[in-house]
Amino acid sequence: GDNVIIFIGGLHAGFAPGTVALAQNAITYFTENPDQIPAATVLYIIPNANPDSPNAPGELNGRLNANNVDLNRNWDCRWDRDAKWRGNVVNGSGGPAPFPEPETQAIRSFILKLNPKAVVFWEARATNGLSAAGACEGGPQVSQPVALTYGIAAGYPVEDFESLTNQELNGDGSNWLDSQNVPSIAILL
Repeated sequence: GDNVIIFIGGLHAGFAPGTVALAQNAITYFTENPDQIPAATVLYIIPNANPDSPNAPGELNGRLNANNVDLNRNWDCRWDRDAKWRGNVVNGSGGPAPFPEPETQAIRSFILKLNPKAVVFWEARATNGLSAAGACEGGPQVSQPVALTYGIAAGYPVEDFESLTNQELNGDGSNWLDSQNVPSIAILL
């Protein structure tokens, strides 16, 4: 099919191992039930985008790869070498520049090559869940419809993460993809 959808789990695998489990369960489900994928759709699921992150649920080091870079602070949207996490500056967490990490390079190249209709990052957790549209500058360009569709289907609130938490995200993947006209959302489970 012409409609490519990409789900990405484990961007912070050690911090949020449930995202890896969800992606693996989705792979099993759609492998056993391929008729649940619409005929015009190709579904890609990346189960673990950060396999070398240490197992540290809820802790900062569970977000970092082997180079001590937070992969969701390594994209070129408001990138900062010393990116913020939970309102605190974390020295070096954005990496030395946007996209030097092999994981973000591979994911970026894969996504841009496929020109997907939607990219869904499964991330961390929120009390009632959250569906947040990517938005690099001045609100979402192309991602709000996907955030609404996912949020309604999952029963999750659809809100802007940065406004909701009163914090700026440096180097966020879904935000950068939206600026590249690729509909992208972050889902807090």
